Amino acid sequence: MVSHFVPDGRLVVFEGAAKEPSFSYVGEEIAGVVADMERFYVSTFHLVASHVADVGGDRARCRTYCIAYHLRDDPRGQSVITTPASYRDTCVLTPGGWRFEERLCTLLWRERRLAVDWPPSS
Repeated sequence: MVSHFVPDGRLVVFEGAAKEPSFSYVGEEIAGVVADMERFYVSTFHLVASHVADVGGDRARCRTYCIAYHLRDDPRGQSVITTPASYRDTCVLTPGGWRFEERLCTLLWRERRLAVDWPPSS
């Protein structure tokens, strides 16, 4: 994940309508996001869509939406946490391609429910 950012890139996470970030990562700290997800979740799936980019030369401002599904062990069984999110990005063109300079992620809400096994066990 770190390779998608410039070396001093920033990932800032907001929850809901909060004005102050819940988390902020700079540079190599961004690798901690993946480590945290591996520690808390059995599996994740991110459906990323609705990309819009305003490109001007070697810079771009982007907006993207995501629905993230996280499978987590729960005392009552496994639970699914569904989190819609929006991303506001500032990107720069580098010799290695486009990279995030800053990604502002807003977690819009969370829904938690028990997971359903599929196919049903006999």
